[in-house]
Amino acid sequence: MQPEPNRPIEVDPNQPTQGGPESNDSTQGRPDSGEGDVAVAGVEGEPGPARTSPKVIAIHALTIRGLREAIPGLVAAFAWLQVSGGVRSFGIVGILLAAAAALVGLAALSWYRFTYQVANRQLIISQGIFSRRVRTIPVDRIRAIDSQVNPLHRVLGLARLKIEAAAAGTGNEEAEIDGLPTETAAVLRGDLLRARRRPAASAASSATGADRDGSRTTEAGPRPAGGFDAHRRSDGHPDEAGTELLDEPLEEVEYSRSRLSWLLYAPLVGSYLAIPLAGLVFLSQFVDDLPDSWFSWANVDPSTFSAADFVLAGLGLVGLLAIGAVIGAVFLNWRFLLVKRGELMVSERGLLTRRTVSVEIPRIRGYTLSEGLGMRLVRAARLTALITGVSTANSRSQLLPLGPRREAVDVAERAVRRFDSPLRRHPPAALRRRLVRAVLPGAAVLVTGLILGVVAVIIVGVALTILGIPLGIDRYRSLGHGSDGESFAVRSGSLVRQTTVMQRRAVVGWKVQQSLFQKRAGVSTVTALVGAGTGAYSALDADSADALNLAASNGGRWARELRPQPEAHR
Repeated sequence: MQPEPNRPIEVDPNQPTQGGPESNDSTQGRPDSGEGDVAVAGVEGEPGPARTSPKVIAIHALTIRGLREAIPGLVAAFAWLQVSGGVRSFGIVGILLAAAAALVGLAALSWYRFTYQVANRQLIISQGIFSRRVRTIPVDRIRAIDSQVNPLHRVLGLARLKIEAAAAGTGNEEAEIDGLPTETAAVLRGDLLRARRRPAASAASSATGADRDGSRTTEAGPRPAGGFDAHRRSDGHPDEAGTELLDEPLEEVEYSRSRLSWLLYAPLVGSYLAIPLAGLVFLSQFVDDLPDSWFSWANVDPSTFSAADFVLAGLGLVGLLAIGAVIGAVFLNWRFLLVKRGELMVSERGLLTRRTVSVEIPRIRGYTLSEGLGMRLVRAARLTALITGVSTANSRSQLLPLGPRREAVDVAERAVRRFDSPLRRHPPAALRRRLVRAVLPGAAVLVTGLILGVVAVIIVGVALTILGIPLGIDRYRSLGHGSDGESFAVRSGSLVRQTTVMQRRAVVGWKVQQSLFQKRAGVSTVTALVGAGTGAYSALDADSADALNLAASNGGRWARELRPQPEAHR
C-alpha cells in the first residue's frame, strides 16, 4: 500500500511498519489497492480502471486520431507492399479499404488501451498504443474541467472532458478524457470539482481513531475531539457527525446571458470579419482550379463597370462579409452563458460544438475591456479576464465575447471588482508625441512622392497625413491611468481601445522607461509586469511624477526605490 500524500496515517503497534517513498508511477496504471485505498467521495463507478464508451471508436476513426503513432508502421507496410509488388495486386481500391480497416483498428486499439480511474484522491489516466503513458493527477491540484461536445459527439451522446491541473514540470497541463457518455461526463466533472474542494474526510476518518476517553489519535499524538482537525460545517462550527457538509448544491449566480441582438455587433469586430475573408480566399483558390467552361454563363467584364456598378459591387462585398461575420459569431457564441458556481467561473457557448469552460475565481487578477473603433460607435465592448497562467488569447479568459458596453462593465464589476477611481489625463506633451507618430508615416510618403514626381503617391501621402491628425488626437484621448488603493487601471489604443484593471497584488515588478525625447518632454512610460494576460501593461507618456507615483503606490515598499533619491549635502 502506498500512503496518500498529505494524509494522516494511523499506526497499529501490533503490526510491523513498512514504508518507502511514494511514487506516482504504476505499471498497471493505478496505485496498489488495499484496505487503505480511498476513492474520491461522490464518484460512483467500478473500483478498478474504467474505459470510455466504445462509440468513440467511430469518432476517432473518422477524425484519424492516433494516426501519428502509427505513421512508422504504415510507412513500413507501404514500403513492403511496393517492394513485393503488393501494390499492383491489391490495387487502389484494395489499398484504400486496407487503410480504412487500419484506421478503425487503430481507433479500437486506442480505445482499449485508454483507461481512467479515481482512487486515493487521484485521477489516473493510462493511454498509448505502442508506448504506454500513465499520468497521475491529485484531485486537489485540479484547477478546471472543461467540457466539449462537437457534432459527432452530440449525435452519439458523448462528451469530452479537458482537465487543467497544476502539474509543474510536466510540460503539459491538459489531460483529456474523450468518449464519456454525456450523463457520465457531467457526473464525473461535478464530483471531481466537489472532491477538489473537500478535504480527505474519508481518509481522515480511517486514519484517525477515537479513543475511549473521547480523544482522537493521529500521527502527531492524541488531540481533543473538536479541535483544529475537527470537521466543520459551512458556518464554521463543527457538526455533530464530525464530517464536513460540502455535498450541498453549489450556489449558482448568473452574470450574463447573450441575446440575439448582440450578434449584430459581429461585423464591427476584426476577428469575426476574418472568418468570411478566409472563406473567400479559400473559395477563390478553389474556383481558379475549375474549368472555365463551368462559368461560361457568368459573362462579367469589370472593365465595362461604371462608377455606380463599382459602388454596388463594393456594397455587396461588404454585406457578404457582414453576413459571414454574423454567421461566425453564431457558431462561436450561440447561447453564451456566464455563471458563478462556488469558486468557479463557468461559461458555456457554441452552436455545433458546445463548450463549457471553468476558471478558478481566486486566479482572476483583473480584466481588460476592449472597444474597437466601430464598436465604440455603437457602444459595444468585449470583456476578458486576466488569469494567472492563462494568456488573453485563450478563449478560457473571455467573460463576455461580445455585447453592449454597459453589460460588459456590469459583468466586470460583479465578476471581478468595481473600479470607480477616475483616470488621470496625460500631459499635452503626450498629445504632441501622438500627433507626430500618427502624421509622420503620411508625411514620409508625401515627401517620397514629391521627390519622385508621382501624382498617385503624392495623393496617398496627403490623405495619410490628413487622416493622421484625428488618429493622433484619438490616441491621446484614449490615454489614462488611475489607482484606487487596491487596484490600478491603464488605458490606451485607438483602433482598439483597451482599459485594463489589475489588482496590485498581481504585480511582480515595475519598469519605468524614459527616452531622450521623453525626458525633454517631461513624460515617462511606466509598465506593470504581471503573471497574467499579456504579462505587461503600460501607461504611455504619463507625467514623470505621476508614473513614479503609480509604481510606488501599487508596488509595495520595494517600488519606492524607483523614485529619485535626494542628493546628500556635502
